[in-house]
Amino acid sequence: MKKIEKVVLFYVSIVELVENKRIVAFIKYSKKKNIYYKMLSLNLCVAIIQTLLCLAAVVAISLKSEDKNDLMISSRDLQVNNEITTYATYDSNVILGLLIAFTAVTALFHYAYSFNWWGYKNRLKKKNNSLRWIEYSITATVMIVIICFASGTVELNVQILIAVMIASSMILGDIIEKTMGTQVAKIGTFLGWFLVLGAWAIIIKNYEFAARGFTLPQCDKKITPPSFVAYLVIILVVFYTSFGFVQLYQICRPKTKYEHIEKAYSILSVLSKTALVSIMLWGILSRAQAIDPCATESYDSTEVALEATI
Repeated sequence: MKKIEKVVLFYVSIVELVENKRIVAFIKYSKKKNIYYKMLSLNLCVAIIQTLLCLAAVVAISLKSEDKNDLMISSRDLQVNNEITTYATYDSNVILGLLIAFTAVTALFHYAYSFNWWGYKNRLKKKNNSLRWIEYSITATVMIVIICFASGTVELNVQILIAVMIASSMILGDIIEKTMGTQVAKIGTFLGWFLVLGAWAIIIKNYEFAARGFTLPQCDKKITPPSFVAYLVIILVVFYTSFGFVQLYQICRPKTKYEHIEKAYSILSVLSKTALVSIMLWGILSRAQAIDPCATESYDSTEVALEATI
C-alpha cells in the first residue's frame, strides 16, 4: 500500500512540475511575444468600466428629477432670416437610453476581445482589428447623436447626415489600416479627417447659434442650452480628433508596434466614453438642464398668490 502511495505521489509531483513549467513558459510567452495576452488586462478593464457606466445610466433613469423639464434646446429656421424661430424638447430618458446602448455595445466588444471571440487574436497578428472599427462605427455614431441632441442640432436631416459622416469615417479607419503604406491609405486619411471635421463644424456652428438663446413669444423669456454642453463639445472634439492623430502616427511611423496602437485606441475610447457619460449624467441628475421659463413663471406666480392669500 505504501509503495502505491509513493508511486502516486511521484506521478503527482511530475505533473505539478510539468504544469509549473507550462505556467512559467506561458507567462514568458505572453510577456514577450503574444499581443493578445498583453491586451487582455486592458480589455477587461475597459469592459468592466463600460459595464459600470451602463449600470449608472440605468440607475439614473430612476434617480433623475421629475420636477424639471427635459433638455430644451434652441433651434433655428433657415427659412426665416436665419433667426431662431423654434425649439425642441427631448425626453432625457431617450438620451439615457442612448448612453446605455453605446456603453453596452462597448462592454460587449471588449468582453469579446478578452475571451478571444470572433477571431480577435488572429486579427491582432494581422495588425488589423476590424472588430474595433465595427465597434466604433456603432458607438461613435450613437455618441455624436447624443451630442447633437444636447448641443442644438435638432433638425432630423442634419442629425442623420452627421451620423452617416461619423460612421463613414470609422469604416474608412478600417480601410486605412488594411491598406497601410499605400496611396489608398493616404486618400482615406484625408477623407476621414474631412468627414470628422465637417461633422464637428456643423455641431459647433449650431451650438454657437443656439447659445444666443431663443425668446419664447408666449412669456417673453429666453432659453439657452444647458451650461455643461459647452464643456461636453470641447472635450469630445479633442477626443474625436485624437483618434485621427493616432492613425496619422501609425501611417508616419509604420514600424511602431501594433500593440501600442491598439492600446492607444482602447485608452482613448474608454476616456471619451467615460467623459460623455459622466458629463451627461451630471447634467441630468444635477438638474442643470434648461427649464421652461413659462412653466417656471407660472409656478412662481401661483406660489406668490398662495402666499398673499395666507
